[in-house]
Amino acid sequence: MPTEEMSESETPLLYKDMDLSQLKGWSDNSIDSLDTIQRASSLLPRIRQVARMKTPSSDLFNSYIAPVGLPVVFTDMISQEVLSKWHWEYISSKYGHMLFGDVRQGEYKDEISKSGKKIINRVRMSIKDFVDITTNKREAREEEKLVYFAKKGLITSEEFGELIGYPPFYGNPESCFLTPSIWMGMPGTYTQGHFDSKDNFVYQMIGRKRWTLFSPQDHPFLYMVSAKGSLEWSSALETLEKLDKTKFPLLLKANPIQVTLNPGEVLYLPRGWVHAVENLEPAFMINLWRYGPAEILKLWSNKVEREIQNICPAISSVK
Repeated sequence: MPTEEMSESETPLLYKDMDLSQLKGWSDNSIDSLDTIQRASSLLPRIRQVARMKTPSSDLFNSYIAPVGLPVVFTDMISQEVLSKWHWEYISSKYGHMLFGDVRQGEYKDEISKSGKKIINRVRMSIKDFVDITTNKREAREEEKLVYFAKKGLITSEEFGELIGYPPFYGNPESCFLTPSIWMGMPGTYTQGHFDSKDNFVYQMIGRKRWTLFSPQDHPFLYMVSAKGSLEWSSALETLEKLDKTKFPLLLKANPIQVTLNPGEVLYLPRGWVHAVENLEPAFMINLWRYGPAEILKLWSNKVEREIQNICPAISSVK
């Protein structure tokens, strides 16, 4: 069974007493390799909870949190002033005119698509329609129930920096992160278990989302399959309540950790951590994937090392 979350008051100064010498490779330029992720994860301590803490300094984050490769929730990275502006009416007024033809709808099917993922129905819907249903301005038609938007580029990198603010750990954050993605869904909608090849910062703006996490150490027990556009997805993991341990007996060896992300919190999720995510309420989330050190070096190969390090201090150890 998943363990309870750790409250901020119970959180020690995160990882500061740990011996990090064996974990230096966690964020080096070979980490894009799945084999490297799994080897490095064998050195990770087994955690039972996701720690919550106030936003640390850049030095503390890059010296004692990022190198260890463990998730953590930052409780004050989004200011209350910023958070108060992000409500459903604001989203409708700013983005409501946008119409999309590939919004996820309903439950995943058992069929597997050519991309390697489970098939789910897709519908045409505007953001205004979603907000109107969510705020009870009108009833949802059958094809509008259980809808989940997942969109990249709705918010530009420049807008994100101006309206919300990047994690304060990098010299030039707009060059360190991919274009923000938004995730907006009704209660009961979810994303299948999978892991990403890039570090992830998740900004919870409205509603609550429940994350079920598995360390990279658990990859062998999660029936991972290759899928286009993502390193691997779990053919067994949807939500924790939907696990079929008779059909997938190796799941019994895995150690799920659950954390509920509340409005105003930011989850740092290192690359390689398998996660299944469920909306507990109508929810709006923005996530940022961070370029890995090797990708930054390639992107800025025409820059001298000092200039590159000014862009992202976290890569200072990469030669």
